[in-house]
Amino acid sequence: MTLIKTFSPHPDESGRGYYRRLSSANVMSSWKDLARHCANRISFDALLANPLPVALTLGLSPEWCTQATQQDDIARTWRGLRRHRHDAVCVHCLRESAHVRTLWEHAYSVACPAHGALLRGTCPACSEALRYEREHIE
Repeated sequence: MTLIKTFSPHPDESGRGYYRRLSSANVMSSWKDLARHCANRISFDALLANPLPVALTLGLSPEWCTQATQQDDIARTWRGLRRHRHDAVCVHCLRESAHVRTLWEHAYSVACPAHGALLRGTCPACSEALRYEREHIE
């Protein structure tokens, strides 16, 4: 499967966030569609554990997939300190560029170092947690 829209990850982008942004740009329902096409497994590990086969399957640059894996490896070192199933985001950063920063995945990150604003973990309209399954990052 070759994607219509491809792009490199941002230097501060989380590996998981990269695949979420990529699936959204290609009008997929979620990152799970990418995982299904690559490994017939619905997990981020299917995308992040083997960057070269993923690059070949999706028609992406191997360097981009390797960079996404390296970004995720940073967050893996945090062990029990990584956010799971939901995001916390800086609304100011998202206005500048709609991608998930690696730093936001740390459970003890509560404020944006660039803007000094508290990270938001809930939707301002409905007060529900920002689940990572949502269709668009922003």
